[in-house]
Amino acid sequence: MAGLAAILVLGACGYALFFYHHLHAAEEANARYDFDDAQGHLATCIRLWPRRAELHFLAARTARRAGRFAEAMEHLNAFEGIEGKTPAYLLEYAMLRAQQGDFESSGRYLIDLLEKDHPDSTLILEALAQGTNHVYHLGKSIHFAEGALQREPGNVPMLLLHAHLWDSVNRFDDAEKDYRAAIDAQPGHAQARLELAQFLLRHDKADDAVEHFEQLRKRRYQLPAVLMGLALCRRQQGRTAEERELLDALLAESPDDPNALAERGKLELEADELNAAERDLRYALSQSPSDRQTTLHLAQCLTRLGKDEESAVYAGKLAQLEADMKSLEELIREIAKDPNNAEKLRQAGVICLRNGIDQEAERWFLGAWQLDPRYKPTNQSLADLYTQRGRPDLAGPFRDAAR
Repeated sequence: MAGLAAILVLGACGYALFFYHHLHAAEEANARYDFDDAQGHLATCIRLWPRRAELHFLAARTARRAGRFAEAMEHLNAFEGIEGKTPAYLLEYAMLRAQQGDFESSGRYLIDLLEKDHPDSTLILEALAQGTNHVYHLGKSIHFAEGALQREPGNVPMLLLHAHLWDSVNRFDDAEKDYRAAIDAQPGHAQARLELAQFLLRHDKADDAVEHFEQLRKRRYQLPAVLMGLALCRRQQGRTAEERELLDALLAESPDDPNALAERGKLELEADELNAAERDLRYALSQSPSDRQTTLHLAQCLTRLGKDEESAVYAGKLAQLEADMKSLEELIREIAKDPNNAEKLRQAGVICLRNGIDQEAERWFLGAWQLDPRYKPTNQSLADLYTQRGRPDLAGPFRDAAR
C-alpha cells in the first residue's frame, strides 16, 4: 500500500509539474506578445483542468489580443458559466466588443475606466486602438496606440499598428522606425519581422528584406507569405529564374494562392509563354477579381493571343477598377481632413463593395455607423451587405433603422 501511495503521489506531482510548466510558458509567451504560442500552452492547461475559470479567462484575453474573436467569446462564455458575470468578465467582454469596432455598447464604459486609471488601462487602450483602426477612425486609433505606447514602449502590437498607420499616410520613415522598434523590443517576434520585411519590400529595399524573409523561412513561419516575399525580392534584384523557382515551390504547397499565380503569370507573359500565362492569370483573377495588375496582364495576354474581343472586356473592367480606386484614394484624402463625415466613409464602403472587397466595405460602413447610428443610408448599406452575405439576422436591425 505504501508503494501504491508513493506512486500516486509521484503521479500527482508529475501532473502538477506538467500543468504549471505549460501555464508558466503561456504567461511568458503573453509577456513577449507571442499570442499563438501562448494559446497552444493554454489549450494544454485547459485539457488538464477544464473547469478552472482563470484558465478560460486568460485564454479569452489571449485569443482576443490575437484577433481570434470567436475563440475569445467561447472561452469567455466558459468563464461565465463557472464564475458568472464578474467585473473582470464585464471588462473583458467590453474590450472584445470594442476591439471589433463596437463602441456603442462598450466605448463610454472603457473611456470611464481610462479616466480612473484602471490597472488594465494599457489593455483597454490596445483594444480601443485596434477597434478604431478596424472601422477606419484612424486619428482616434493613433491617439489610443500612442497612449498604450506611453505606458508600455515595447508593446509590439501597438508598435506594429502605429507603423501601419504611419505607412497609410505616407510617413514611411516613421513607419520603418516603429517596425524596427518592434523587432528591437522582441527580436524573436515572427509577425513583427514579417511585417518589417514586407514593408521593406514594398519600398524597394529588397536586399534588406531578404535577410528577414530568410530568417522566417528557416522557422517555417507563414511559409506562403514568406516565399512570396522572397520571390518578389528576387524580381527586384533581377534574379527572375530564382523568382520562378520560389513561385513554383509556393504553388506546389498552395495551388490557389492568387498572388503567386498572378506573379507567375506575369513571368510567363514576359517569357512569351502565352498559354501558361493565360491559365495562371485567369485562375488568379477568379480568386481575386478586383486585382488591377492581374486584370491588366490578362488583357495584354489575350491581345497577344488574338482574343481581341475578350481582351476589350477586361480592358473595360480595368478602366472601371482604375476609376474606382482613384475615387477611393480621393475619398481617403478627404476623410483625413474631415474624419467625422459619415457619408464619405459610407461612400468608400460602396466603392469597396462594388469591387468585391466586402470585408473592407464592412469596415467603412461600420465606421460610418459608429459616427452616426441613425444615418439611414449607412443603415441601408449595412443591411444590403449582410443580406448579400446571407445573414438576415444581422441585416434586419439595420434595415429597420433605414426605414
